[in-house]
Amino acid sequence: MTPLLDLLTEAERRQVLTACTRRRFPKGDSLFHAGDPGDTLHLIQKGHVAIRLDTALGDNATLAVLGPGSTFGEQALLVADGRRTASAVALDKVETLALHRNDFEELRQRNPRVDRLLVLILAEQVRRLTAQVIDARHESVPTRVARVLRDQLTVWGQDGEGATGEIPLT
Repeated sequence: MTPLLDLLTEAERRQVLTACTRRRFPKGDSLFHAGDPGDTLHLIQKGHVAIRLDTALGDNATLAVLGPGSTFGEQALLVADGRRTASAVALDKVETLALHRNDFEELRQRNPRVDRLLVLILAEQVRRLTAQVIDARHESVPTRVARVLRDQLTVWGQDGEGATGEIPLT
């Protein structure tokens, strides 16, 4: 379950979950590509997803690695006819609950308090990005590497399935 859903009432949580569609992706599969139409928020139930972006120099930068309980694609709920700003790739078998923008709009019409979910998701995203900017500008490389390793150990250990203390990334 996504921790943010715990902040909703039981009835609101039930409404959100009912509006979601379960999606499964094999390891290596793209959930979406940068530039694709953005119309769905994903709530990770199982597995790990890399959020990636191609740089101007042609490199592939991983912006985040997310695990169970995380959300991504939140901009899809904000902007009609928006485009994905990054790609999402399954690092292992992934299962998400996908919430389409149209379904979210219907939820909002029936229960405006569901907007709270989007606000909480966006607030978490701002918090994470702010921390990354502060680290990049004001912390030493060894400190940044240590924080990334700590954060990834948390992400890769949260599924409870054979957590080994290893991060299976290069």
